[in-house]
Amino acid sequence: MNLLVDSSGGDLRLALAEGGTVLAEYASGPRSHQVEEVSVATSNLLKRVSAEVDSIVAVGVVVGPGSMAGLRAGVTFAKVLAEFVGATVVPVGSAEAMAAALQSRSSGPVAVLRRVRKAEAFATAVAAVPEAIVRADGPTSVVDPSNLAIWLDRCSEQLGQDFNVLSDRLPEVFELRRHVALDRVADWLEVSKDLMVQLARLVEVKILVGDVVPPSSVAIDYVRGADVRISFQTRSESGEIKWVKS
Repeated sequence: MNLLVDSSGGDLRLALAEGGTVLAEYASGPRSHQVEEVSVATSNLLKRVSAEVDSIVAVGVVVGPGSMAGLRAGVTFAKVLAEFVGATVVPVGSAEAMAAALQSRSSGPVAVLRRVRKAEAFATAVAAVPEAIVRADGPTSVVDPSNLAIWLDRCSEQLGQDFNVLSDRLPEVFELRRHVALDRVADWLEVSKDLMVQLARLVEVKILVGDVVPPSSVAIDYVRGADVRISFQTRSESGEIKWVKS
């Protein structure tokens, strides 16, 4: 049996799955999450399917990017539990997980926007490949409304013109419909209903191809804005020097 953990967003999602099929799942509302909450929710899921904790043979955990507080709780619990029961860990990127959720509704490449703070988002171009595995095509960036159009142009170069856009922010925040045709903007509230089902299948495929790691090797994938923006100096006509971020 596999345990699935996603705490990268504002809510906490857990599921127990076997053979790529979800047996039971749990979802909380958006709030700050603690390791204890993940532990209690997992215990309740095991009771619902009349299983013991040592029946868990693999833990699929979303490692980010996303909410740092949420990731700390989810990833820490996944590592400790896997170490305790002798399970392997299947790390999944948040963009991979979101793109996988969309695959049951629309296959093909996806430009994924994962909420950060204010009006920013982690942005990743994801290409779908055979056997239902999705992979990040290029590095994760941090975008806001001022540079979204530039990033979408880069997605066109990487993914081709025919790609969907999936954002867990309201479309109005980025004014997505100014840049992308309406039929290419997926509704995350609807797509997220399939998240754990598709994550279960993705984790099962990763296990089959050996994309697993020991608990000690799992690390949070948290991208800071300072790491993905290039800063440089420019001199104005008056001679003033100022920093500019791309």
